[in-house]
Amino acid sequence: MANLRAFEVFLAVVDAGSISRAARTLHLTQPAVSHQIASLERELRVSVLDRGRHGATLTAAGRAFAPAARVAVDAARRAEDAARGTVALRIVVAQSFTEPFIVPVLRSFHSSGRLLPRLTEGASATSMVEAVRRGDQDLAVVPGPVVAPDLVVRSAGHEEIVAAGAQAPSVSLDVVAAGPFIGIDPASGYGQWLTETLAGRAVSPVTTVGSPRAAAALAGAGLGVAVVPVSAVAGDHPRAPLDPPLHRDVAVVARSVGPWDAVAGALSDAVRSAGS
Repeated sequence: MANLRAFEVFLAVVDAGSISRAARTLHLTQPAVSHQIASLERELRVSVLDRGRHGATLTAAGRAFAPAARVAVDAARRAEDAARGTVALRIVVAQSFTEPFIVPVLRSFHSSGRLLPRLTEGASATSMVEAVRRGDQDLAVVPGPVVAPDLVVRSAGHEEIVAAGAQAPSVSLDVVAAGPFIGIDPASGYGQWLTETLAGRAVSPVTTVGSPRAAAALAGAGLGVAVVPVSAVAGDHPRAPLDPPLHRDVAVVARSVGPWDAVAGALSDAVRSAGS
């Protein structure tokens, strides 16, 4: 029978899309990851991955095996947690929310010794909510508003959006968009939201980066103005409020049934306190 570590390595490759990226995530060498996959395939007597120049893709057998492997790994982790008297909480969170909101919240929960948070940063609000719906995650902390009648959705306050690098009492989005403007890749959840917010304005970024924190750092260095959460701006860097004010809602999403409802409520209260 294949060992649980092989299952974990297989799932890491599935999630990363390639053996090299999975190796970096797992802090293993590529040969070690390849060895685990080969061992798994020998045990199963089928090929679960097609290795190509552009990454690793699931075979038909791999597509059938992956969901069952996730269930097995999750069950094993929960069994370990139960033996230790801890509660595992799987949380998927928008990247820009992790440092200002989620880390302090989880620190307070984890200090009791009974909560073992497993944190994943997601790409889009839609995919994160869907992960909760499927049961792959227990909670999602995402930009609102969220419309999901089949799930428990709590408003958890909002984060202020500012113009980093602006030297003025306040500034409008039209002035910011006129440049020099530092863009954020729409492939990220925040970047997509910002692109939608600026829709209808002629925007020509002087550069585009992958995160609000990187954009704020460039703005602080004088390369332009970035529209970012206030939490992304270093304490001594210039920033100006937007006129009219701009905020982004924060929502906590949980399944409508299950053991995480009470935890979701507590997390929602804490995020509201930290982010409002």
